[in-house]
Amino acid sequence: MVAQAYIKDGYTERAFIKGIPGMYEDVHFEYRTLLADQIRGVLHNWDSISAEEKNHRINSVILKQVLSWDLQHDKKMLPKDLETLNRLKINLIDRMFNIIVQLAVSDVEVSSEQLDLDTLLDNPVRPEVKQEEEAKN
Repeated sequence: MVAQAYIKDGYTERAFIKGIPGMYEDVHFEYRTLLADQIRGVLHNWDSISAEEKNHRINSVILKQVLSWDLQHDKKMLPKDLETLNRLKINLIDRMFNIIVQLAVSDVEVSSEQLDLDTLLDNPVRPEVKQEEEAKN
């Protein structure tokens, strides 16, 4: 699914947050995009509201807009509820929120098929480039 500038009713996007070793694992989630007036409402007076109110707004947005995620604990899917959100690391919650309110973009997921490190490290010059260079000599 490719992101689009126009947000039609029912439009959803998929997002990926690259894990940070020692902090949290990779996370995939699907969410409903907020419209501009909704984002402005959520962020209204952001710098002057209490931490409690910020937490309430962040949790409300995530609970309402996220349709699914692949967060697990002990090989079991975590429910998308307030209790779970309150136990997630703040870095992950903030990143998810920022993606939903369009202050950040999803990370790009590189599959292992796209990146063959053995070939890359053993042969840093692509074979076709090497052949072209040899042909010139």
